[in-house]
Amino acid sequence: MSDVRILVPGLRDALVAARAAGGGGLAVRWLRQLLARSRAATPAETVRGVRPDEPPGWERTLAQALGYTDPGNGGETGSALRTWLASPVALNAGMRDLTARPVDGVADTDREALWAAAAPELEKVGARLDQSPQGLWLLSMAAAGADGTRSPSAGWGRPMPAAGLDSEAARCLQVLGNAIQMAWFQHPVNQQREQSGLDPVQGLWFWSPGEPPPAAPAVRVAGGGIHGRWLAETAGADWNPDPASGGDVIVMDSLDGPASPERMAELLTSLVLEVIAPRAAGLRFGRTGRLEIEDPLLPPAEGPRRILRGRDTWALWRRRMPWPGL
Repeated sequence: MSDVRILVPGLRDALVAARAAGGGGLAVRWLRQLLARSRAATPAETVRGVRPDEPPGWERTLAQALGYTDPGNGGETGSALRTWLASPVALNAGMRDLTARPVDGVADTDREALWAAAAPELEKVGARLDQSPQGLWLLSMAAAGADGTRSPSAGWGRPMPAAGLDSEAARCLQVLGNAIQMAWFQHPVNQQREQSGLDPVQGLWFWSPGEPPPAAPAVRVAGGGIHGRWLAETAGADWNPDPASGGDVIVMDSLDGPASPERMAELLTSLVLEVIAPRAAGLRFGRTGRLEIEDPLLPPAEGPRRILRGRDTWALWRRRMPWPGL
């Protein structure tokens, strides 16, 4: 029997919104009942290296499920070549906080011009930018220690915390990121993009999943878009774009974003009927060992991963606090 882990960023907020809008229908009601029969993961079962009040993000959660290992604990243990996801972002300066939002669809000509402007800053720290086979921007650099970065889903659109500078990697990323922002601030590419109504590329969001496993894991990943594909294929795992196709780890990331109440209800129904219900049936009849459902945008202290075993699907009782907001 296999275990199935379903990552649904934004699930708690979607369920709360569905309740406020009138309940969400029979499918959503069934999901609430299922969650009410689950147990909460213990602290030992949570994502490594994440504080109880810090959301890990689904990318970090998936990376650990695929066997990526952390580069270190912040000490200066010797520099080795490492790779970071370097996502292009636009920056919003508020009254007190700075937030980042992703910039998609940067043409190759714009990318090449921006990279050329950043080349002197990259050379100073011995770094380089490349594209992954999936089309993502990657930074390669030799640096030691934990970098303190957040995964995209845990960081984009949220206040950017002050960078820690207690390791070589953290210091290099901070210096490089600031220098690139300055190099791109009034770049002609950004001026033209703004005139065309497009978001400017004002900086890079760095995040590393850690070191990929030495051998391909026996893990099948479904969903997660281009980031899920990059994480899976870099680890040597199988990947399918459709969450409904099933896998050992399923990522349903469509709930994390703006949507009308009607569209959110459709997404929740699709999640329940096409993704969760078939796996719950396997759990009930012994084809699945256990089913895990989690919202990785919640801090573990607020919404720990929910774990279901076969006997739970037959139960009539409900646990007292199955999920915040339910």
